[in-house]
Amino acid sequence: MATEFLTTSTVMKLIEKPMASIYAMAQDQTRKKLKLWHNEQNIKKISKNLATIDKVKTLISGDNEQSILDFYYPARILDQKKEASRVDSIDHFPSRGNIIIEGTIGQGKSIFLRYLSIQELRRGEMSRIPIFCELRFVTKDRPLKEYIFSSFDRLGFKIDEEIFAFYASTGKFVLMLDGFDEVDDDFASFVIEQIDFLADKFPSLQMVLTSRPDAGVQRSARFRVFRLAGLSLRDHLPFYKKLLGDDKFALEVTEAIKGSESDIKSMLKTPLLLNLLVLIYRKQPKVPKNVEEFYDRLFDILLHEHDFSKGAYRRKRVATLGEREARRLFEAFCFASRLRDHKTLTLQDCEQCLDEAMAKTAIRISKDKYLEEMVKIACLMQKEGNRYHFLHKSVQEFYASSFVANSQEKFGDSFYSLLRNEKWKRWRQELEFLSQIDSYKFSKFFFIPLCGQFFERIGMTREGDVGAFNYADADIEYLTKNITVEFFRVNNGIWDIDRILFSGKLDRLNNSSYVGDIFRTMLFRDLYNLDMKFLRVGLDSLVSKAEIKREVVSVPKEEGASEMVDHTLENTAVQCDSLPAEALKDKSAHSVVAGIIDEISAELQRREEVVSLEANKDEMLSLMKA
Repeated sequence: MATEFLTTSTVMKLIEKPMASIYAMAQDQTRKKLKLWHNEQNIKKISKNLATIDKVKTLISGDNEQSILDFYYPARILDQKKEASRVDSIDHFPSRGNIIIEGTIGQGKSIFLRYLSIQELRRGEMSRIPIFCELRFVTKDRPLKEYIFSSFDRLGFKIDEEIFAFYASTGKFVLMLDGFDEVDDDFASFVIEQIDFLADKFPSLQMVLTSRPDAGVQRSARFRVFRLAGLSLRDHLPFYKKLLGDDKFALEVTEAIKGSESDIKSMLKTPLLLNLLVLIYRKQPKVPKNVEEFYDRLFDILLHEHDFSKGAYRRKRVATLGEREARRLFEAFCFASRLRDHKTLTLQDCEQCLDEAMAKTAIRISKDKYLEEMVKIACLMQKEGNRYHFLHKSVQEFYASSFVANSQEKFGDSFYSLLRNEKWKRWRQELEFLSQIDSYKFSKFFFIPLCGQFFERIGMTREGDVGAFNYADADIEYLTKNITVEFFRVNNGIWDIDRILFSGKLDRLNNSSYVGDIFRTMLFRDLYNLDMKFLRVGLDSLVSKAEIKREVVSVPKEEGASEMVDHTLENTAVQCDSLPAEALKDKSAHSVVAGIIDEISAELQRREEVVSLEANKDEMLSLMKA
């Protein structure tokens, strides 16, 4: 049964007390400015606009708006021990300050933030008013503060510098900042500065922000980062029951996933992929074998039969292209838009990218009709006002990757060569896709050359062109002594790992190395998997300040002192000069680092086999032509 939308009258009742409280807190001058604002008609307008936060269009609902509460599946966050706990409101986070919700592609960060916004309105006397801001609309011409002001104004709140400072001081508002990773890279650092400025100037204004990992904002000391937990196989059935409202079909899809030997079975950890799988499965009750088949079938379905909420039906297409041409042009369009780092596009941007795509593919079509098909028929793109954006960021990323995968080897060589420096960071997700769907070119032109550079930089070689790397204990000890671990944020007396850096001859791995980043990620993983006690052993001998702080945590606190001490510790940054071998002795630092080297070495050998097999295939085909 469908849930009723959050209505204007419901919201009016929910915000009645916080609105009265805000007005009562205003001083004479500010109260005069709010006089026109604080009336029933304007509060009704504000309530109507706030209620829209509950209305979204989904892949399943098609063109129909749906209440978030109708399909929302509870989100969980991970603690330091990698244990997941359910979060149903901002109060459930183990932090009273500003929060970053970090999640991977399609993990439901935006829906979760909307759900938390709704929950803020439903807290009774403790209710706060959520100001929901989509950061993809922040641009050089429209900086963060200006956009936040417009978000207040759009809801119906009178706004200027003085009134904003008053709102921020009341503790009755919370800024919900969605999608930091969608801010253009060129001015992301400037947006972080603006966010930090707001955090410092208005400590009573809590901010909750969502982002993908490694977006840069996680480095801000004003925020506590919480990672979303992925969905497990146990979540699939209750997730689909909530999403579909059809227990029988939910069970059928879940059983199909369980019985499948598909490569994507292990990938089905996000709401997005589970949603997309339903669209694919309804068309053909079979789980795709791999990520390439997954998106291949998805394009066909979205192009022809999209609105499954009313039963599959064929929409009349407006473009004259065949499916293969439409797909190839869309791939080129996505690639052109990624080259320009477009996350949202104006009509002019779309036309420019289409011109480039048509030139590259030699496919000609009316730009107006093609855009209409992508927006209204396939729904691979959406239009809001005068701007266009992709159904999901992953759609742009996968089909841009597919363009590279389906291009000639010469093009692949040029593309991957350009990415072998720091540019790979801008194409991180595409490289993840390409490692699967373009295994040969990815291996030959990207991974193998960079792997060679990595092993050269850490001083390891091997005899011949193949085989595992041979290393001595001295090699591993050298690596261990040149690893720097930075710790910060104390929670219940446990130090958290902030980041891992390389020093000495390894310092070049810090910024420019793709494989160095893999090494760091694996090390981060293995350090977290070890008992955290070994980290504290190293801190005891290295940082006396940290030892004193830990003693403060261990003694009984007087009533009212806990929050002050916790706040001090949460904002304490401790930097170790190195990760000492003696601190890791019990857990064998050598085996940890050596194990990671072996993993990377094994992947290199696998990639070399991929290239060798392809070369052998080409030789055999040449015999047929001789």
